[in-house]
Amino acid sequence: MVQATKLSTLLALCVTLLTVAHRPVAAQTPQPSGRTSASPVMMQPIAQSPGLRSYRTQIVLQMNGKTKGKPANGALNADLTQVLTSRKQSLTLSGTMLAPLLDGQMPIPVNRLTFYLFDKQTYVLAHTLIPLCASPRAEIGSLAALRKGLSAEHLLSGLSGDFVVRGTFVREEVVNGIPSRRYRLDVAQINALAKRRGANVQLSGGEVWLAQRGNFVTRLQAELVGNLRSSAGLDFEGTTVLLLNVSDLNRDADIPLPRACARPVPL
Repeated sequence: MVQATKLSTLLALCVTLLTVAHRPVAAQTPQPSGRTSASPVMMQPIAQSPGLRSYRTQIVLQMNGKTKGKPANGALNADLTQVLTSRKQSLTLSGTMLAPLLDGQMPIPVNRLTFYLFDKQTYVLAHTLIPLCASPRAEIGSLAALRKGLSAEHLLSGLSGDFVVRGTFVREEVVNGIPSRRYRLDVAQINALAKRRGANVQLSGGEVWLAQRGNFVTRLQAELVGNLRSSAGLDFEGTTVLLLNVSDLNRDADIPLPRACARPVPL
């Protein structure tokens, strides 16, 4: 089975890319289309939205470059469902870039992994011909941060240093059933801030959609160029195209544990 340190590295990657410390901010009124916001528009954590019980976040990373000096071209997919009322999460990782992340540590080929995070208990399910489930004896590093919720704020704040949306209001749209406001990111301004912070990644272009009620991110499209080691914990350098979508608000009442995890292998 995967070594605990490898699982920690894999989770740390997800945490660095997809999570952020939560703090509430006031919603802002959008500016007319095509004009830069006169006052800051802030992103809020979805998990703190009033009345929200559950939600789903899907992320696709299309990567084209090199890892460990070798050509690498493929996708990393993350699919997370969170039930806030029961403090349960399921996070599934898949795609052709999963094998390079595991770095040959699996005794048999694995193209999909699911992490079940139930309060203080963690299960890791490898989707193979015969499903393998393990449970770490100790809490995996960065798990506390992961439980705070999957969001897009960290990626943007990692470049600019805050949770301000720097860009121009485009129009109002409905994203996966969620009324949202669409903004085109200000590449020059964000990259200037990223350079001052010493980031090894630059933004080539992108747009972000914020919910009209709650100001949480409902969709993020971004293209990044550079080395992801410091920002994402991944030995990869090249072009990364990211697409994040939030959906299924209050649709899931519970997350059942699969039968394979009834008697997990201890790590």
